[in-house]
Amino acid sequence: MKKITLSLLILIFVAQKTFSNIQDSIPNSGFESWFTTTWFEFPAGWMTNNTQLLASTVVKDTDAFSGNLAMKLTNQGALIPQAWCDFSVANHPINFIGYMKDLLFPNDSAIIVVRLFLSQQLVDSGYLVVYGGINPGYTPFIIPISQNNINADSCQISFTGGNNFQSDISFDDLQFDYINSISVIRKISFSVYPNPCTDYIILEITDQLPISVELFNITSGKSEIPEIKNCETLFHSMRNLCSRKIIVDTKSLASGNWLIIVRKENQFQSALLIKN
Repeated sequence: MKKITLSLLILIFVAQKTFSNIQDSIPNSGFESWFTTTWFEFPAGWMTNNTQLLASTVVKDTDAFSGNLAMKLTNQGALIPQAWCDFSVANHPINFIGYMKDLLFPNDSAIIVVRLFLSQQLVDSGYLVVYGGINPGYTPFIIPISQNNINADSCQISFTGGNNFQSDISFDDLQFDYINSISVIRKISFSVYPNPCTDYIILEITDQLPISVELFNITSGKSEIPEIKNCETLFHSMRNLCSRKIIVDTKSLASGNWLIIVRKENQFQSALLIKN
């Protein structure tokens, strides 16, 4: 058993090193390459929570967006599916792009997270919460990445699948968008206070179009559409902008870390919210 375990660890290490040295290349971004161990398969360059004791949570999907294979995260009743990879980058992307096939149950959700590091310190990130019952076929997704720092030297991408048994979501053809490639999608600018919060928060949003607000519990994976208690619009004629102050009820939220997500059409921005 020790020899088998050692061989498995070496196999995973070699797979990771093969791709992590390729700067700005997302490992196995089309999920065409897979390794087989004694107990399960996993996509080359990626780690998963597959185990020898339970049914695999990360598996091949022969219904791919392009090529022969995609990566499917499937809940088999014991574990919430997880897949992640770490690799080097030489540039700072502005967006994380890919294709997904959403077969999550209508009351379920999944989350995609991309993190950028510089000298092992987190400098920028982006998130997307995917809800079930929306896109049964392959559709593109785009995750704007915050631009607090102009440099990055490594990246981590993680996918967390659905919470319900037999709730599935597949991913394919991942890539980055850089400042000189695809046009920048303008991100929504907002501030949130008080933070930490107790009974309510105030969102101050500078924008002229309607927005939607969602809350995602980072620990439990629970998502909520909060109640908006009040909305006040103030016009700034000098800047030709509209500043909206929205009061959001947070009394019913469980204590802990929440991701507050503000959307408008294909634009997206998020911030960490702490509920006492």
